[in-house]
Amino acid sequence: MLDRELLRLDASDMLSKVGSLPDQLRSGMDLAREAWKPLAGLKPDNLVIAGMGGSAIGAEILRSFAVGRLPVPIGICRDYSLPGFVGERSLVICSSYSGNTREALSCFDKALSAGAALGCVCSGGELLERASKHSVPYVKLPGGYPPRAAVGYSFAALLGLVVYTGMVDYGDDEVAECSETLEGLCRVYSAPDGGRNAALLIARSLLERIPLVYCGNCLAAVGLRWKNQFCENSKRLAFVGILPEMTHNDIMGWETDHEGIEPGVVFLRSSS
Repeated sequence: MLDRELLRLDASDMLSKVGSLPDQLRSGMDLAREAWKPLAGLKPDNLVIAGMGGSAIGAEILRSFAVGRLPVPIGICRDYSLPGFVGERSLVICSSYSGNTREALSCFDKALSAGAALGCVCSGGELLERASKHSVPYVKLPGGYPPRAAVGYSFAALLGLVVYTGMVDYGDDEVAECSETLEGLCRVYSAPDGGRNAALLIARSLLERIPLVYCGNCLAAVGLRWKNQFCENSKRLAFVGILPEMTHNDIMGWETDHEGIEPGVVFLRSSS
């Protein structure tokens, strides 16, 4: 167990919610298996996921994961209107954890008008009511989470979409392996400090600094997630830069003296 001071600061019990990610992944895939059956075999020309904030991060992770596997382009819409190319050959998924996000509801209506195939991911609210009214397939997520803490559910619902409709070849054994890896990481990062918990070491190094998260394009969704978590959980400014793009612009900002600003850089690395 972590020290009492840290647990006192975690008033919303975010630590245990993050620790539930392995169970969220497994449970979310189970929910998706049944929910998306009406869309099985669908071969759209494009996939568009409409969502905001914590309800969109699952889509970002899916795009990073599936960019080399999906046979069709995938777009993420963070707005009231869908892209102009959305039509009868499109598949639109509206994702809103609460089910009451205005932008997602607007995109639902526009997808219906465009004649697109449609699905929803939510825990209830107006989006669930509209999906039921129009016989639109949906994944109903468990309630009681801040949207950002339900990322395992939202990602699994979307992963299940592309797997169980036959758009991507990804087996249940791979889901099980990912869940086991997450469980191991949860144990490591919730362990007593002792100077060896990398999560706490990084956190303490950033206490008086503005976090700058840098990563490669394959980890773009992860970098965005880190940035968003700093902003939402810690109520502080944070920024993300994606390689190789940032070597053409962001990096120039390091050429001048930033008096009064103490940046803290976190590099997210992968085997690629």
